[in-house]
Amino acid sequence: MPLCAACLLVHIVRSGGLMRQLSCRRDGKVGLKPLDETFNQLVKGCSLNGRLEDSLVFCKQMIGMGLLPSLSAINEMFGKLCENGKTKHADELLTILLDKGFAPDENTYSHLISGYGNDDDVEGLTKLLFEMEYRAISPNVLGFNSLIISLSKCGRLKEAEKYLEIMKARSLVPSPNVYERLIVGHLQKGSKTRAHQLHTEMVGSNQTPMQDKWD
Repeated sequence: MPLCAACLLVHIVRSGGLMRQLSCRRDGKVGLKPLDETFNQLVKGCSLNGRLEDSLVFCKQMIGMGLLPSLSAINEMFGKLCENGKTKHADELLTILLDKGFAPDENTYSHLISGYGNDDDVEGLTKLLFEMEYRAISPNVLGFNSLIISLSKCGRLKEAEKYLEIMKARSLVPSPNVYERLIVGHLQKGSKTRAHQLHTEMVGSNQTPMQDKWD
């Protein structure tokens, strides 16, 4: 596609004219092969406008043409997919992308962790943990929070505390919900000593526990 045409399509998306661009693509009015930047803007634009099915379609079109979506486009789309209960769609797409040479980052996986965490999907979380360890990728602070909370809900306190220690070693501050969920988990297992240790740690980090959950 001529550079001016590609720039025009990108400008349409950025200026809010997403529907016009979608119409042009579907009606075949833009018949030349677009640049990958054009598709990346389509993926982002559709994601931001809540048109997740269109976003997935354009992403798969890119892959079919031998193009790889940008990391920022994928992270934007994955964030929206996982927020809207479509974590498995994102995860399945990531598997395809990895086979094509795509390099995810900690934000990519943190979106998936958050999504599977919201669904209490232990199998999905376990799969992600193996993948991340294999690729030497660590979650960001939000991903760590979601991961620890989800593992705690499932009774996997040893693993949850392992990631809590990693957070602290990296000077990342766990959210109050992380401590609350760990405290509840230990109390449910009868580990009052550890629950009180976590309470003391929580207070020491200037966070206020909800007393009725553990007293």
